[in-house]
Amino acid sequence: MNDLFAQLAKRLATCPDSIILESADEQLTTRELDSSIQSFADSLRAADIKRLSLLAGNSPAWVIADLACQLADICLVPLPHFFSDTQLSHCIENAGIDAVLTDDPIRLSKITPGHVVPFECGEKYHMMLSSLSSVPQQELPAGTRKITFTSGSTGAPRGVCLNFAQQLCVAHALAEAIGIANPRHLCLLPLSTLLENIGGVYVPLLTNGSVIIPPDADTGLGGSASLNIPIMLQALVRLQPTSIILLPQMLVGLVAAIEDGWTPPTSLKFVAVGGGKVSTALIYLAHNAGLPVYEGYGLSETASVTCLNRPGCNLPGSAGKPLAHVTVQIEDNEVIVSGNTFLGYLDDQDNWYPRSVATGDLGHFDEQGFLYISGRKKCTSSKHCGLSAT
Repeated sequence: MNDLFAQLAKRLATCPDSIILESADEQLTTRELDSSIQSFADSLRAADIKRLSLLAGNSPAWVIADLACQLADICLVPLPHFFSDTQLSHCIENAGIDAVLTDDPIRLSKITPGHVVPFECGEKYHMMLSSLSSVPQQELPAGTRKITFTSGSTGAPRGVCLNFAQQLCVAHALAEAIGIANPRHLCLLPLSTLLENIGGVYVPLLTNGSVIIPPDADTGLGGSASLNIPIMLQALVRLQPTSIILLPQMLVGLVAAIEDGWTPPTSLKFVAVGGGKVSTALIYLAHNAGLPVYEGYGLSETASVTCLNRPGCNLPGSAGKPLAHVTVQIEDNEVIVSGNTFLGYLDDQDNWYPRSVATGDLGHFDEQGFLYISGRKKCTSSKHCGLSAT
């Protein structure tokens, strides 16, 4: 039993009827979540699935499927809706997927052939399980339980292999740094994004919190190029979260709305921003407007966040200080991370199990230990805070 399930078990024993997941039309108690995870896991085992791809929008079912895969010891491959059909086909073939759980079966049928497998657990959430017996299995680094595909600006997406412990290591470090007990997190970014998956789901579950997961249309983020600020503002006021994760353009929209007279919810205590370079001026504008905004740094190859500004340790313009679970050094002006490195890339077996990650980012530390990113040494798939700005 990993730490996440240990915490859920403790919560189930002490407050089984506490609300733990919320969506637009339902609230799940801890007891109901536990039962759903068990049912999903049993169904996945019965289907003899070893590698499951999840192609779905944000919903409680996404979280249930993720946790069920952990319980059933199945490798999960989250796929973003905003990937092109060509990118999705590449990911499915490259990872050797044997089944896909999706809320968009019509699109899936255009990408890869398959046949529907009975999966009663998914019916409530309009999820269909499709078996892909024609896809050959690919060898993976030992212990791989999640493959997250980067969406670099050049070339096909690249599979980054992670185990459960690496993801939970980041979640624990984030929970300690942020320091919010019983958080109420609103998922605004796709759960297929590693940062939202870890920071927006695992952190609240580890800290006795709750996760709010409206459908994408209710939060204003409908795709890689679709951002409806007014809808996002309505969601924030209606749902009163304590924490959110934003892309830079979302923060621009929030600050502009405040300047036009919108009042942010007083419930907000931590607003993480990543996915691209954020101007120092914008951070100061956000602070002056009353938004508790904090910038960080990380990449998929380190299971997301490695450095973070945080309450009581915040210097706008920097990427923050390294979190407790990693060591960050500068070698020849390049940022090198060790301590929680990925298992390897799918397509690079000769370099599996690296001891450190050369990020390709140029940077330096100031006298106080804050990291500054100054540019790129080369074009790679690394992303600021593990997200790709779109």
